[in-house]
Amino acid sequence: MVDLDNFKTLLSGFGQEKLCQMLEVNPKTVKRWADGTIEAPKAVRLLLHFINWGDLSAIGGEEWEGFTINMKDHRLTVPFFHRDFGAKEISAMFFTTQDAWQDKRDLKRISEELTTTRLQLEKTKTDNAFYRSQLKQANREFVLKN
Repeated sequence: MVDLDNFKTLLSGFGQEKLCQMLEVNPKTVKRWADGTIEAPKAVRLLLHFINWGDLSAIGGEEWEGFTINMKDHRLTVPFFHRDFGAKEISAMFFTTQDAWQDKRDLKRISEELTTTRLQLEKTKTDNAFYRSQLKQANREFVLKN
């Protein structure tokens, strides 16, 4: 992470006029910050760091270390993945995740139904075997009587 105390580094890429408009401060304030006469507020330093380098850890903390936003094409870079993502892709991931959770719930429900059906089938087979043996026994008795 870039040193937030070096305000001149944070000002790189910004003209004084652009910075004054963006932060809604007067030019004297920006000059004082740049000269070191007064310290720029931490929020301003974090914002400039984020805008310059897209470093999300500057505003989100250590757990966002390595996550960056390319400010030119507005794409999120994730440190453990080989490509970056745009806003539409991130939105699509949300809906895909929701679909996956629904699919998981459906799979669990269907698996439970299948287990119930298997148990019923086993009971039916057992009942069928019992009644078949009863019929055979009744048939033998009938044959012996006649």
